[in-house]
Amino acid sequence: MEQSYVDERESSSSFDVKRFLTKVGKNYGWCIAAVVLCMAAAYTWLRVTVPLYQVAAFIQVQPPNEAANILGGSPFSSTGNANARNYPDVNGEIFKLQSAALIGEVVDSLKLDIKITPKGKVQVNREAAIAGIARRLIVAPVPKGGMGMLQVVMRDEKPERAQQIVNVLIYKYDLANYIFKNKALRSEIAFLDNRLATVNEELNTQENYVRNFKASNKINDVSSSANQLLSSLTSIDSKKSDNDYKESLLKLIEANIQAAGGREERINVPGLQDVDLANLVAKYNDLVSQKSNILEQGAPKDLRLPPINVKLESTRVHIVNRIASIRQELATSNNFLASQERSTTGRFVTLPEKEKDYIQVNRLLNIKQSLYVFLLQKKEDKNIEFASSGISGSRIVDWGVNGVQDPKPSIVYAAAFLAGLLLPVMVILIRFLLNKRIETPADIYKTTTLPIAGEIALVSRLEQEMVMKKDNVSPVAEQFRTLRTNMLYVNKGASAKVVLITSGISGEGKSFISLNLANTLAISNRKVVLVEFDLRNPGLSASLGAANTTGIANFLAEETDVASIIQPVTEYENLFFISSGNPLPANPGEIILNNRMQLLFDTLKKEFDFIILDTPPIEAVSDALALGKWADCSFFVIRHKYSLRSSLVRMNRLYEDQKIPRPGLIVNGIKPGEGFNNVHGYGYGYGDMTRMKRKKNKDRTNLKIA
Repeated sequence: MEQSYVDERESSSSFDVKRFLTKVGKNYGWCIAAVVLCMAAAYTWLRVTVPLYQVAAFIQVQPPNEAANILGGSPFSSTGNANARNYPDVNGEIFKLQSAALIGEVVDSLKLDIKITPKGKVQVNREAAIAGIARRLIVAPVPKGGMGMLQVVMRDEKPERAQQIVNVLIYKYDLANYIFKNKALRSEIAFLDNRLATVNEELNTQENYVRNFKASNKINDVSSSANQLLSSLTSIDSKKSDNDYKESLLKLIEANIQAAGGREERINVPGLQDVDLANLVAKYNDLVSQKSNILEQGAPKDLRLPPINVKLESTRVHIVNRIASIRQELATSNNFLASQERSTTGRFVTLPEKEKDYIQVNRLLNIKQSLYVFLLQKKEDKNIEFASSGISGSRIVDWGVNGVQDPKPSIVYAAAFLAGLLLPVMVILIRFLLNKRIETPADIYKTTTLPIAGEIALVSRLEQEMVMKKDNVSPVAEQFRTLRTNMLYVNKGASAKVVLITSGISGEGKSFISLNLANTLAISNRKVVLVEFDLRNPGLSASLGAANTTGIANFLAEETDVASIIQPVTEYENLFFISSGNPLPANPGEIILNNRMQLLFDTLKKEFDFIILDTPPIEAVSDALALGKWADCSFFVIRHKYSLRSSLVRMNRLYEDQKIPRPGLIVNGIKPGEGFNNVHGYGYGYGDMTRMKRKKNKDRTNLKIA
C-alpha cells in the first residue's frame, strides 16, 4: 500500500497551527469556564477594592539658580547669558519632586505616617507612608507645555487628600529651592552685618574721641581754610576707602576660586561694581549650579560634565585676568589719591596747631561715617534683593480631578476576559509542545516511512476481546477486514504465511489485534493458528479460556509434541490457538532459540494457511527480534494518544538494520474525529445495526476451547 510521507527533517521544527487550533476548539469548554471564573474574580476584586482618584496639577517650575532681582538691581543679574539660565533642567526637577527626602517632609507635615488600626491602636510607620506616596506619585513633563511645565499626578482614595498632598509637595519643593537659591544672598547679608557691627563700634569710638577733643581744647569752630582742607581730605579718604573695599572683594573672589580644589563653590561676593567681572562671576556661578545639578542626580560620569569643567576652567582664568586688570586700575587710582593727599596736607603748615589736630581727628570720623553709610546702602540693596527672590517660585497653572482611575472596571474586565482565554490556551500550548505521543497521521508521516496497514477504532471496555465475528458489520469489524486486505497488499503479493505482531511497549493492544486479525483471516475460509509467544506476560490464554494449558513452553522443553499443543477455538471456525504453556519458562529469551523451533514452524506451515505470532513488546525484551527470522512479515502496533513517537524511530532503526521482515504499522485505539482515513466515528451506514447488537451482547462471555 503506497502512501505519501513528509520528510521528518523538513517538518520537525514546524509548528502545526491547524492541529493546535483544533485542540483549542475541542477544549472550548475549559476556555468558557476559565473566562467565567476570571470574570467572577474580577467582579469580586472590584467590589472589595477601594477605588483611587487621580488629582493632577500643572506647574511652571523655576530654575534652581539665584533668583533674578525683581524689585531692584543686582550686580549679578546683568549677564549676557541670562536667558539661557532661565531654562530649568526638567529631569533634575522631576527627580527632586519624586525624591524620598521631599516626600518625607510631606508625610511629616500632614502626619500621614500615623495609622489607626480597627482595634483603636495607633501605628507610626514613616517609611511605609513614604513608599506608598512614591508609588502613587507621578511627575512628568507636559509635551505641549513648553520648557519647565510639569504635570504632578497623585492617586488616592480621597481626592481632597490627594490635592492636599500635591499642594504641600509643591510648597516644600519651592521652599527647598528658595533656600538653595538665596544661599548666596544670606552669605552676603551676613558678611555686611559683620562689617557694619565692626565699623559701628569704630565709629562710636571715634565720635567719642572727637567730642572729648573739642571739649578739652575748647574748639567750637574752625576757619574756612580748615573746613576746605577737611572737606578735600574727606573726599580723598572716601575714594581710598572705596578702593580698599574693592581690593577686599577681589581678595575674597581669589580665595573662593583657590579654595575650590576640584569641588567648585559659588562665589558669594557682595557689591561688585565692575560690570565685566560681575558678568564673569555670574557665568562662573551658573556653571557651578549646572554641575551641582548633574552631580545631585547621581551621575558622576555624565557626558555633560567634561564640557562644563572646561568652561569652568576657562572662566576661572578670565576672572583671574580681570582681577589683575582691576588691581592695576586701583593702583593707579591710589597713587593719584596719595599725591592729592600730600598736596592737601602740605597746606596744614599755615594752620594753627589745634586746628591741625582737629582736622586729623575729624577726618578719621568722616572716614568711618562714609564707610558706615556705604555698608548700610549695600545691606539695604541685598535686603531688597532677598525680599524680591521670594516672589518667584513654581506657579500652579491648572488643576484636574478625574473620576475613578484605579481600578478601571472596563480595563479590569477586559484583562480578566483575556486572562480567561489565555490561561487555558497557554496550558494547551504547553501540553501541545511537550506532548511526544502519536495523535495524528502527521505524527506518523513525519517520523517513519513505514506503511500503515490498518486503522482500528477505539473499542470500549464493555465490548468483548473478539470483535471480529462472521455476522458483525460494525465499523471496527470492517476495519479488520480492511486490514486483512491491506496485509496482502503491503507484502506486494509475496508469501505472508507467518505474520509477527509486536508493539513498542505494553498496553498498545497487540494481543487484541492478533486475536481479531487471526479470526478475520479464519472467516475468509483460511485455516489460521494464533501462537502466543509472549512467554513473560501472556494475555491471550486468559481471554480465550486456555489458561494453565500446555503450549509453546512445554513443546520447547520437549514435554509434548506439536499436535498436542494445537487447540481449536470451537466458537470460531478455522481458528486454532497455541498458548504460552504451563508453567512459564524462567529463561524465555533463551528457550525460543531452541532447535525445536524449526520443527514447530515446519509443522505449522504444512497444516495452516496463516500463522499469527503474538510477541512481547520490542522495547522491553528482544524476543520479537529473535522470532523475526521465522516470520514472512511483521506488524508494529501503535496505540493512538498512548504510544510515543520515539517507538517509531526505534522501528525505523530495526527496519534499516533488517532485523524484522517487511514491517507495517497498525494504528489501534483511534478516537473518532482525529483525522485518520478509516476512522470517522460510527458511520458507513452501520451505526443503527451496531447499536442494536451491542444491546444484546452486554455480558462478556469467555470463549470455550475444545
